[in-house]
Amino acid sequence: MLVTKERLTARASAFFTVAVWALIAAVLVRIAIGEQYQWDLRVFHAAPAALENGVNPYEKNSPALAIPPALSYLYPPLLLYVFKPLSNLPYSTAHLLWFVLKLGALGALLLLWHRHFERLHVKWPLALFFLFAFKSALLRDITAGNIAIFEQLGLWAAFYCILIQRPYVAGAIIAVTAQAKLMPVVFLGLLLICGPARSWRPFVASLALFTVLLALNYVLMPEMSEQYLRALGSSNPNLDERGEINPCSLAMLRDAAAFLASLGVPLTATFVNSVYLLYVAAVGIAVLFAWLKYKERLSSVDPKLLIYFACVLFTLTMPRVKDYTYILLLIPTLFVLRHVKIGPSVPLLAVFLFLPPSVESYVPGLGMSFLRWLQAYSPWIIAWFLLPFLWEEIRRAAVRPLPVASREDSLDFRQPLAERPCA
Repeated sequence: MLVTKERLTARASAFFTVAVWALIAAVLVRIAIGEQYQWDLRVFHAAPAALENGVNPYEKNSPALAIPPALSYLYPPLLLYVFKPLSNLPYSTAHLLWFVLKLGALGALLLLWHRHFERLHVKWPLALFFLFAFKSALLRDITAGNIAIFEQLGLWAAFYCILIQRPYVAGAIIAVTAQAKLMPVVFLGLLLICGPARSWRPFVASLALFTVLLALNYVLMPEMSEQYLRALGSSNPNLDERGEINPCSLAMLRDAAAFLASLGVPLTATFVNSVYLLYVAAVGIAVLFAWLKYKERLSSVDPKLLIYFACVLFTLTMPRVKDYTYILLLIPTLFVLRHVKIGPSVPLLAVFLFLPPSVESYVPGLGMSFLRWLQAYSPWIIAWFLLPFLWEEIRRAAVRPLPVASREDSLDFRQPLAERPCA
């Protein structure tokens, strides 16, 4: 009996799918059973116990603080009580529980993405994408044991509430989610531009909620709050991570300044920080100009496009964007890959997207400089690839003639893009 080409292709696809998922399962099992992984959990486990024993959890060099020397507790003091249940458990139990909770949050995140943003499936091309994209951002978070997946679940739940026009709920979720790392509060700006229900009221209410929740740290734990601010303003090396572990604009500028200093052109930290602020201001002015130009038409733009664009802007402008934070760009990147026309930039995007974690070369000047720089900051470079494509999609949607029907009834934002009526 002859085997058709289609059947051979199906069998090969099934084999690769099983192989990729087996690889993912093997990695996850290794993380689950190896207590050398999920190292950030050691911070969350030790910091509440330290406070209970009268030790300052923000004192990085304290011998009484059972936190690995390469790590620091840099979260608001009230979060110590959130981590307290973990601290009450033996570390081996907390390690396994944390791993299970992370997998549960990841499952919920994937389901949320699949149902309301981009359709997902289990076949090997998409499995490879989630396995390797942005240097395995998803697995990096699970391996490091950080809270990034929980943070992403909160943000994307808020984005979903924006899609179904529940701005107050969306704002409340963002306000609560941002209590850990603060910077995600900038996503409250989406309440001003997304959908027909956009207005200042949910934005102001959500910003007030964020401020009140953050202020509770100073009301309930004033001494620890002072220590928290002092830690953020210190020369803690964890706040000056660069390259592969923190591929962001500020880190790249500091690396560039260090390179120039090695050539005999020293630049002060104030100068570098000023350049960064000018860069952020330039991006902000460009976005403001675009908003003023198209603000009357943005209600007809699919909020998904605006959300994806905001995710890209976040990674391009924030002063600290850890490697696992690029989970934020997985769905915007998947959207772009599914809609971009094949051209010369597509293969280049693919190269950067799946660039391996390290690049070695014995060619003088390549291994230690340019290739290392490309490798380290490839997630940031990918974000610049995504930005113009998403902007063009938004611009084209904003300049279309509005439909005769009312704006509220003209588009169902929960439909996939391809199924929506065109004006």
